[in-house]
Amino acid sequence: MIRDLTIEYRKNPIGIDEKPRFSWKLESEKQDVVQTSYQIQVVSGGQLMWDSSREIHQRMGWSIC
Repeated sequence: MIRDLTIEYRKNPIGIDEKPRFSWKLESEKQDVVQTSYQIQVVSGGQLMWDSSREIHQRMGWSIC
């Protein structure tokens, strides 16, 4: 489960740059859960506004709670 999503270190940002920084924390009841990729899509009114495409990383910097 994803929790504590922020964009540019804010929970509800307004007027952000074209390439914003996203961050989040993963929460799992299982041990040794690791995130290896992500894809962020922004949808407004049912229309896709932005797609990060799938990002794959060997080492992610997010916390697993």
